[in-house]
Amino acid sequence: MVNYVEFKPRLIKYPKAIVIAPEAESVLGFNPKEVYNQAKEKIEKDFKENSKAIKSLTNGIDFKELTGSQFFWNNYLNNFFKEQGINGRVMDLNDLGKIYSYDENFFDNHYSDTINLCLRSEELSWNNNKHILEDLVKQVKSRGKSFSPKNPLIMQNIDLVSDNNSNNFYGLLLKLREDSILENDERFAFGKKKIQFKNELGNVEKNLWTKKKDLSRVYANLREDVYSNYDGLRISIGGNGRVVFVSDEVANSQNFKS
Repeated sequence: MVNYVEFKPRLIKYPKAIVIAPEAESVLGFNPKEVYNQAKEKIEKDFKENSKAIKSLTNGIDFKELTGSQFFWNNYLNNFFKEQGINGRVMDLNDLGKIYSYDENFFDNHYSDTINLCLRSEELSWNNNKHILEDLVKQVKSRGKSFSPKNPLIMQNIDLVSDNNSNNFYGLLLKLREDSILENDERFAFGKKKIQFKNELGNVEKNLWTKKKDLSRVYANLREDVYSNYDGLRISIGGNGRVVFVSDEVANSQNFKS
Protein backbone atom coordinates (compact mmCIF):
# COMPACT_ATOMS: atom_id res chain seq x y z
CA MET A 1 0.00 0.00 0.00
CA VAL A 2 1.38 3.37 -1.01
CA ASN A 3 1.43 5.84 1.86
CA TYR A 4 1.10 9.48 0.78
CA VAL A 5 -0.60 12.77 1.63
CA GLU A 6 -1.68 15.42 -0.87
CA PHE A 7 -1.18 19.04 0.11
CA LYS A 8 -4.00 21.29 -1.08
CA PRO A 9 -3.98 25.05 -0.58
CA ARG A 10 -6.85 26.25 1.56
CA LEU A 11 -6.45 29.89 0.64
CA ILE A 12 -5.38 31.35 -2.68
CA LYS A 13 -5.15 35.11 -3.23
CA TYR A 14 -4.55 36.86 -6.52
CA PRO A 15 -3.58 40.45 -7.37
CA LYS A 16 -6.45 42.88 -7.81
CA ALA A 17 -6.74 46.20 -9.63
CA ILE A 18 -8.99 48.49 -7.59
CA VAL A 19 -10.19 52.02 -8.29
CA ILE A 20 -9.46 53.97 -5.10
CA ALA A 21 -12.71 55.35 -3.68
CA PRO A 22 -14.14 55.94 -0.18
CA GLU A 23 -16.36 52.88 -0.50
CA ALA A 24 -13.47 50.58 -1.55
CA GLU A 25 -11.91 50.17 1.91
CA SER A 26 -12.99 46.53 2.36
CA VAL A 27 -11.38 45.52 -0.95
CA LEU A 28 -8.29 47.69 -0.59
CA GLY A 29 -7.47 46.45 2.89
CA PHE A 30 -6.80 49.98 4.18
CA ASN A 31 -8.76 53.17 4.76
CA PRO A 32 -8.10 55.20 1.59
CA LYS A 33 -9.19 58.54 3.08
CA GLU A 34 -6.77 58.11 5.97
CA VAL A 35 -3.93 57.18 3.61
CA TYR A 36 -4.64 60.11 1.29
CA ASN A 37 -4.65 62.57 4.17
CA GLN A 38 -1.53 61.05 5.73
CA ALA A 39 0.23 61.42 2.38
CA LYS A 40 -0.95 65.04 2.14
CA GLU A 41 0.31 65.79 5.65
CA LYS A 42 3.70 64.32 4.76
CA ILE A 43 3.85 66.44 1.59
CA GLU A 44 3.09 69.60 3.58
CA LYS A 45 5.80 68.68 6.08
CA ASP A 46 8.47 67.61 3.58
CA PHE A 47 7.89 70.54 1.18
CA LYS A 48 6.80 73.19 3.68
CA GLU A 49 9.20 75.76 2.25
CA ASN A 50 8.19 75.12 -1.35
CA SER A 51 4.60 76.06 -2.10
CA LYS A 52 5.03 75.29 -5.81
CA ALA A 53 5.99 71.72 -5.01
CA ILE A 54 3.00 71.26 -2.70
CA LYS A 55 0.65 72.62 -5.35
CA SER A 56 2.17 70.38 -8.02
CA LEU A 57 1.88 67.27 -5.84
CA THR A 58 -1.73 67.84 -4.79
CA ASN A 59 -3.18 69.78 -7.73
CA GLY A 60 -6.62 68.49 -8.73
CA ILE A 61 -6.76 65.85 -5.99
CA ASP A 62 -9.98 65.79 -3.93
CA PHE A 63 -9.07 64.44 -0.50
CA LYS A 64 -12.71 63.97 0.47
CA GLU A 65 -14.06 62.19 -2.60
CA LEU A 66 -10.62 60.75 -3.54
CA THR A 67 -10.96 61.85 -7.14
CA GLY A 68 -8.20 63.16 -9.39
CA SER A 69 -5.21 61.62 -11.14
CA GLN A 70 -1.95 63.21 -12.24
CA PHE A 71 1.68 62.17 -12.62
CA PHE A 72 3.15 63.75 -9.49
CA TRP A 73 0.44 62.65 -7.05
CA ASN A 74 0.28 59.12 -8.40
CA ASN A 75 4.04 58.70 -8.08
CA TYR A 76 4.18 60.24 -4.62
CA LEU A 77 1.33 58.02 -3.47
CA ASN A 78 3.05 54.97 -4.95
CA ASN A 79 6.21 55.74 -2.98
CA PHE A 80 4.12 56.45 0.13
CA PHE A 81 2.50 53.00 -0.07
CA LYS A 82 5.95 51.44 0.04
CA GLU A 83 7.05 53.61 2.97
CA GLN A 84 3.94 52.65 4.92
CA GLY A 85 4.29 48.94 4.22
CA ILE A 86 1.07 48.82 2.21
CA ASN A 87 0.97 45.68 0.12
CA GLY A 88 0.50 47.13 -3.36
CA ARG A 89 1.25 49.93 -5.78
CA VAL A 90 -0.26 52.49 -8.10
CA MET A 91 -0.92 51.06 -11.56
CA ASP A 92 2.05 50.87 -13.91
CA LEU A 93 2.15 50.24 -17.66
CA ASN A 94 2.38 46.47 -17.27
CA ASP A 95 -0.65 46.51 -14.96
CA LEU A 96 -2.55 48.57 -17.53
CA GLY A 97 -2.07 45.90 -20.17
CA LYS A 98 -3.32 43.20 -17.82
CA ILE A 99 -6.36 45.25 -16.83
CA TYR A 100 -7.31 45.64 -20.48
CA SER A 101 -6.91 41.89 -20.95
CA TYR A 102 -9.32 41.09 -18.15
CA ASP A 103 -11.78 43.95 -18.62
CA GLU A 104 -11.64 46.23 -21.67
CA ASN A 105 -14.37 48.40 -20.14
CA PHE A 106 -12.53 49.07 -16.87
CA PHE A 107 -11.87 52.72 -17.79
CA ASP A 108 -15.30 53.52 -19.24
CA ASN A 109 -16.13 55.98 -16.44
CA HIS A 110 -12.76 57.43 -15.50
CA TYR A 111 -9.22 58.02 -16.67
CA SER A 112 -6.18 56.86 -14.70
CA ASP A 113 -2.48 57.69 -14.83
CA THR A 114 0.20 55.06 -14.67
CA ILE A 115 3.36 55.87 -12.71
CA ASN A 116 5.29 55.81 -16.00
CA LEU A 117 6.92 58.66 -17.85
CA CYS A 118 7.69 58.73 -21.58
CA LEU A 119 10.84 60.58 -22.72
CA ARG A 120 11.20 61.25 -26.45
CA SER A 121 13.61 64.17 -26.97
CA GLU A 122 15.60 66.98 -25.38
CA GLU A 123 13.47 69.50 -27.28
CA LEU A 124 10.63 71.13 -25.41
CA SER A 125 7.05 70.99 -26.52
CA TRP A 126 5.92 72.90 -23.41
CA ASN A 127 8.20 75.42 -21.74
CA ASN A 128 6.96 74.60 -18.22
CA ASN A 129 8.75 71.24 -18.47
CA LYS A 130 12.14 72.88 -19.07
CA HIS A 131 13.83 72.32 -15.71
CA ILE A 132 12.53 68.81 -15.15
CA LEU A 133 13.42 67.78 -18.71
CA GLU A 134 16.97 69.17 -18.64
CA ASP A 135 17.79 67.62 -15.26
CA LEU A 136 16.26 64.26 -16.16
CA VAL A 137 18.08 64.05 -19.51
CA LYS A 138 21.42 64.47 -17.70
CA GLN A 139 20.59 61.59 -15.37
CA VAL A 140 19.40 59.35 -18.19
CA LYS A 141 22.56 59.98 -20.24
CA SER A 142 24.76 59.29 -17.21
CA ARG A 143 23.23 55.81 -17.19
CA GLY A 144 24.09 55.30 -20.83
CA LYS A 145 20.49 55.33 -21.99
CA SER A 146 19.38 56.75 -25.34
CA PHE A 147 15.98 57.88 -26.55
CA SER A 148 14.33 59.37 -29.62
CA PRO A 149 10.86 60.08 -31.00
CA LYS A 150 11.00 56.70 -32.75
CA ASN A 151 12.40 54.83 -29.75
CA PRO A 152 11.14 56.54 -26.58
CA LEU A 153 12.34 55.73 -23.09
CA ILE A 154 9.67 54.57 -20.64
CA MET A 155 10.57 55.12 -16.98
CA GLN A 156 9.19 54.23 -13.57
CA ASN A 157 10.25 54.14 -9.91
CA ILE A 158 11.17 57.80 -9.66
CA ASP A 159 11.62 60.06 -6.63
CA LEU A 160 10.17 63.57 -6.46
CA VAL A 161 12.46 66.16 -4.87
CA SER A 162 12.12 69.84 -4.11
CA ASP A 163 13.65 72.47 -6.38
CA ASN A 164 13.71 76.03 -5.05
CA ASN A 165 14.64 77.54 -8.40
CA SER A 166 11.95 80.21 -8.80
CA ASN A 167 11.91 79.61 -12.55
CA ASN A 168 10.89 75.97 -12.15
CA PHE A 169 7.15 75.91 -12.84
CA TYR A 170 6.61 72.75 -10.79
CA GLY A 171 8.99 73.39 -7.90
CA LEU A 172 10.03 69.76 -8.34
CA LEU A 173 12.67 67.66 -10.03
CA LEU A 174 12.58 63.94 -10.82
CA LYS A 175 15.39 61.80 -9.43
CA LEU A 176 16.25 58.34 -10.68
CA ARG A 177 16.84 55.65 -8.07
CA GLU A 178 18.87 52.46 -8.07
CA ASP A 179 15.67 50.53 -8.75
CA SER A 180 14.42 52.91 -11.44
CA ILE A 181 13.34 51.11 -14.60
CA LEU A 182 14.38 52.67 -17.91
CA GLU A 183 13.37 50.73 -21.00
CA ASN A 184 13.11 51.77 -24.63
CA ASP A 185 9.71 50.95 -26.05
CA GLU A 186 9.07 51.36 -29.77
CA ARG A 187 5.35 50.83 -29.17
CA PHE A 188 5.28 54.52 -28.16
CA ALA A 189 7.11 55.78 -31.26
CA PHE A 190 5.91 59.15 -32.56
CA GLY A 191 3.16 58.69 -35.11
CA LYS A 192 2.00 55.28 -33.91
CA LYS A 193 -1.79 55.05 -33.85
CA LYS A 194 -2.17 51.71 -32.07
CA ILE A 195 -0.48 50.00 -29.16
CA GLN A 196 -0.51 46.30 -28.36
CA PHE A 197 -0.33 44.81 -24.90
CA LYS A 198 0.87 41.21 -24.88
CA ASN A 199 0.67 38.97 -21.83
CA GLU A 200 -0.32 35.48 -20.77
CA LEU A 201 -3.96 36.21 -21.61
CA GLY A 202 -3.24 37.17 -25.19
CA ASN A 203 -3.03 40.43 -27.13
CA VAL A 204 -5.07 43.58 -26.67
CA GLU A 205 -4.86 46.53 -29.07
CA LYS A 206 -5.76 50.09 -28.12
CA ASN A 207 -5.71 53.49 -29.80
CA LEU A 208 -2.54 55.46 -29.00
CA TRP A 209 -1.77 59.17 -28.88
CA THR A 210 1.85 60.33 -29.15
CA LYS A 211 3.93 63.46 -29.65
CA LYS A 212 7.38 64.16 -31.09
CA LYS A 213 9.21 66.13 -28.39
CA ASP A 214 9.75 66.45 -24.66
CA LEU A 215 8.35 64.08 -22.03
CA SER A 216 4.82 63.06 -21.12
CA ARG A 217 2.78 61.09 -18.66
CA VAL A 218 1.13 57.82 -19.74
CA TYR A 219 -2.53 57.23 -18.95
CA ALA A 220 -5.69 55.41 -19.97
CA ASN A 221 -8.66 57.62 -20.70
CA LEU A 222 -12.44 57.26 -20.57
CA ARG A 223 -12.54 55.78 -24.05
CA GLU A 224 -10.38 52.93 -25.28
CA ASP A 225 -7.28 55.07 -25.73
CA VAL A 226 -3.79 55.28 -24.24
CA TYR A 227 -2.36 58.79 -24.08
CA SER A 228 1.35 59.62 -24.13
CA ASN A 229 1.12 63.10 -25.61
CA TYR A 230 0.03 65.23 -22.68
CA ASP A 231 2.53 67.92 -21.64
CA GLY A 232 1.25 68.86 -18.19
CA LEU A 233 2.44 66.62 -15.37
CA ARG A 234 0.41 68.15 -12.55
CA ILE A 235 -2.92 68.66 -14.29
CA SER A 236 -5.80 66.47 -13.18
CA ILE A 237 -8.05 66.50 -16.20
CA GLY A 238 -11.55 67.44 -15.12
CA GLY A 239 -13.18 65.55 -12.26
CA ASN A 240 -12.96 62.13 -13.89
CA GLY A 241 -9.53 61.09 -12.71
CA ARG A 242 -9.13 58.09 -10.42
CA VAL A 243 -6.06 56.35 -9.00
CA VAL A 244 -5.91 52.59 -9.59
CA PHE A 245 -4.33 50.50 -6.82
CA VAL A 246 -2.87 47.10 -7.68
CA SER A 247 -2.46 44.67 -4.79
CA ASP A 248 0.66 42.52 -4.46
CA GLU A 249 -1.25 39.45 -3.31
CA VAL A 250 -0.05 36.25 -4.96
CA ALA A 251 -1.14 32.65 -4.88
CA ASN A 252 0.14 31.00 -1.72
CA SER A 253 0.04 27.59 -0.13
CA GLN A 254 1.12 28.23 3.43
CA ASN A 255 -2.02 26.67 4.85
CA PHE A 256 -2.58 23.03 4.00
CA LYS A 257 -5.32 20.48 4.47
CA SER A 258 -4.31 16.82 4.51
